[in-house]
Amino acid sequence: MPRVLLFLLLVFAATISPVLHAVDTEEQPGAAALDPDYAAGKKAIEARNWNAAIKSFSTAALRAPDNADLQNYLGFSYRKLGQLEPAFKHYQRTLALSYPRSPSLVRPFPINKNQV
Repeated sequence: MPRVLLFLLLVFAATISPVLHAVDTEEQPGAAALDPDYAAGKKAIEARNWNAAIKSFSTAALRAPDNADLQNYLGFSYRKLGQLEPAFKHYQRTLALSYPRSPSLVRPFPINKNQV
């Protein structure tokens, strides 16, 4: 019986881990409280509703185009839908906003998109 419980715990942790990782990496953790679309996007990510997350975060990004967290969430949501081109576009924008003094970190590099 303990092995079954351990297995179920590991399955649960593996399932929730990607969502928690995306949520816990915010540079401005209180920003969602100020924008209802941002908050709706975070709830959509928790519910794994990637289309709703993209819609909410895109609307919030119209008001805050330089918010790296919004760009990161958009990249994450597009990646979860398997739409790698827009995902990489938003991830590159995240890096550009997060590291404005280090342009070498934003430089495009070859990547095998099938390994993402």
